[in-house]
Amino acid sequence: MATLSLSSVRDMESARRLYEDIEKEEAKLEGELDKLLEQQTQMDIQISSFNQIIPNLESLQSSSQLLSGSISKASSLANTISHKVHSLDTAKRNVYSALKRVDDIIDLKTCVSGVKQTMDSGDFELAANHIRRYLDLDESVLLESAADGDRTDTVSGSFALLKEAEVRLRSIICAKLSEAIERRDKESIERFVKLFPLINLHEEGVDMLCDYLNRQIKEFSIEKLETSIRGSSQNVDTAGAKGNRAGVLYADILMSVYENIASKHDQYMPLLRTCYGVQWIVPFIRKIQAECDKQVEIILQHMAEDRMLEHKTQTIGIALNARHTAGAIRPDPRELDTLLTELSLCSSRSELYYKFVLKKTQNFQLSESDVLEILKTSGTSLKVQEVIGWYILMENYFMRETLQKAVSVDQIEEGQLISNLPDDAFFVFQKSLKRAFSSSNIDCSCAMINNTSTLLLKEFKEELEQPLIDQPTTQIGGITDMFQSSANKSSQTASDDLWRTLGVSCSNIEVSCQNIKRLIQQLQSEISLLKVDEISRAKLETCLAELCSTTGPFQELRMNAIGHFIESAMLPDVIPAIDQFSTVSHVIEEEVMSDETFVQKLAISLSRIIDKTKSHLLASLYNETILQFTSEVADALEKQVFKSNFNQLGGVKLDRDLRQIVSFLSEKTEQPLRDKFTRVTQMAIILSLDRVGEVEDYWSLNSGPTRWYLTAKDIKGVLHLRKDFRPEDIETLKLSPRMGRH
Repeated sequence: MATLSLSSVRDMESARRLYEDIEKEEAKLEGELDKLLEQQTQMDIQISSFNQIIPNLESLQSSSQLLSGSISKASSLANTISHKVHSLDTAKRNVYSALKRVDDIIDLKTCVSGVKQTMDSGDFELAANHIRRYLDLDESVLLESAADGDRTDTVSGSFALLKEAEVRLRSIICAKLSEAIERRDKESIERFVKLFPLINLHEEGVDMLCDYLNRQIKEFSIEKLETSIRGSSQNVDTAGAKGNRAGVLYADILMSVYENIASKHDQYMPLLRTCYGVQWIVPFIRKIQAECDKQVEIILQHMAEDRMLEHKTQTIGIALNARHTAGAIRPDPRELDTLLTELSLCSSRSELYYKFVLKKTQNFQLSESDVLEILKTSGTSLKVQEVIGWYILMENYFMRETLQKAVSVDQIEEGQLISNLPDDAFFVFQKSLKRAFSSSNIDCSCAMINNTSTLLLKEFKEELEQPLIDQPTTQIGGITDMFQSSANKSSQTASDDLWRTLGVSCSNIEVSCQNIKRLIQQLQSEISLLKVDEISRAKLETCLAELCSTTGPFQELRMNAIGHFIESAMLPDVIPAIDQFSTVSHVIEEEVMSDETFVQKLAISLSRIIDKTKSHLLASLYNETILQFTSEVADALEKQVFKSNFNQLGGVKLDRDLRQIVSFLSEKTEQPLRDKFTRVTQMAIILSLDRVGEVEDYWSLNSGPTRWYLTAKDIKGVLHLRKDFRPEDIETLKLSPRMGRH
């Protein structure tokens, strides 16, 4: 539409704009008209097609009406048929109900006629089946049916007879089972136990069966206990098989009782599942477990009295609390060794029995939680926990006392670099931990891992550290005095003893570190093989992590021992040779350059010390010790350099001497040593310069990849050692700290 109206035209410009707007509007309308004309042809085609469809629509309407009529007729017919089918179903159900009532009446008559005959003939299985069929009948329904045919008295009388027969049969079967139990007639017992579910006496059947089995378990347990104790007494002084088992007598008795009970489960659980139903297996387990608890308590009580466990635990408890008190009664740990094995076996065999019972219940697809609750709250479980309490206390005492015994008898075999202590101690740790794990009790295993960690960090580490405390570090300042008085003090013998003592101490610590790692690896392997729940595994791994944390303090002790060995044994033998460096002038002439007296004496001293070190330390310690020793030698040389004065030739000679020393030391070890002498080597380079200004060339960023270990202050201090350099030239050097790399 035009943006201007005709009334708004006032001049030619506005008229021209109005004309242009009208032309645009006209062109737009013509375009729309062309589109409409193009669509007309298509619309004509569609209208023509629609006209052709109209006759078909009329025919379709007629067919739809016919179909609707047919559907209505079919629906009416279907309703009629459905009604008739429903009537037939009702009639069929009535027929079935009538037939069932007839069958029930026939069964009733059969039961009435058969039950007395079978009971009189002793066919109790068939009689029980008659009673079972009778119990399945609906008395009220049969009486209602009988009322329709005026036969109420007959049916009522039949039920009365069967009720009497039921009472009589129950009495007979209970009596027969009791008689079979008294006669110990296993075949008859199983026969009559199977009949109880047929006469609806499930609970009574399970109770009588369990009473019978519990009596057998009790008799077996008493006989086994008496026989084993009597046999053990007779064989106490012999080397026979029974005598060899005397130390674990009660664990063996316990195992026999568990095996006897397990055989009952094996034999009667399938019978219960078949005849009673799986729901009666858990009550069966509960009743059998009650007798198991009684017998286990009796056995363990005999063990406690025979082994004097109460007295021993009291004595051990007092000894542990007063272990640093002189004169305290201390039981011999060797007497506990076999007893600890017996206690561990009692626990492991109880756990094995638990696993067996749980496995049986899994086979029958029973609730594991119900059975687990029975076992874990049983008297057996509580008594075994008491046994584990005794075990943990005595095993802890055994470890401590055996360790102290190993310390007291520790000795060094001729030609050995270590004493017996590390291997003896770790034999004790391994033995106790293996015994704890063999108990199959997670809490016991965790307790012993924790005890091991405590013993390692306290008593064992202190014993390894004691030689270092007894041999204080030799002060370098007193070395000269020591050497001056050596003739009067047999210093060579004392020095050899010092070397041997500290060398053995270092090697003992090294072997102990290795043993701890090996012990941890063994425990990791042991834990990975255990089939336990996630909570138990988490407990074990937490305790193992605590044991792993002991490696840190032992590694620290190892490094301290190496440092102590170097400072107390090695350095005192080499420091006098190094000190000779500052006793001679290093402001020298050309003819003195070939003098290698200092280097030769130092090399002889180093060679003697290094060879001696190799003969006193384990191979795993040697390289590391030499590496650290070399660092100390370099530091000592650096101190001597700062005590001396140089000219250029003196600096060149120092550089040459250092190269010879480094080359000599490198031949003595597989470890790279050159970097240990980097500082003193850089000092030699500075001391050999022609002029002070050359330092800036070395120090600048353009000097390449050289890494400076000397600070700008250190460099100026070294330059002051050159007597031919003017101090003012040194002080005017501009050495930017940012260029130094340390």
